[in-house]
Amino acid sequence: MNKIAPFEASGTASFPTHSFIMTDPSNDKLLQRFSIGEYPENMYYYDPYFVEGNPKATEKNLNKNLNKRERAFYQKWRDTLAFNEVYRNFTG
Repeated sequence: MNKIAPFEASGTASFPTHSFIMTDPSNDKLLQRFSIGEYPENMYYYDPYFVEGNPKATEKNLNKNLNKRERAFYQKWRDTLAFNEVYRNFTG
């Protein structure tokens, strides 16, 4: 349906329960699957470096896979996601 480059975003019109998958374009390996939720629970992202509950493993992934410039993009993206959570919690 769409190709999304690293550090890019994409959007589409959809409806709750609609399912999406993200695959690696080089081999069609499934990377993530999600179903659209009710507003406001309808923003999704894929982070190939983040390891839930393991900051050391996340850091290792980042150091192994991203150069300095990419790391700066990654940090800005994570900061934006964190701001989104704070803003949504504050404003509802």
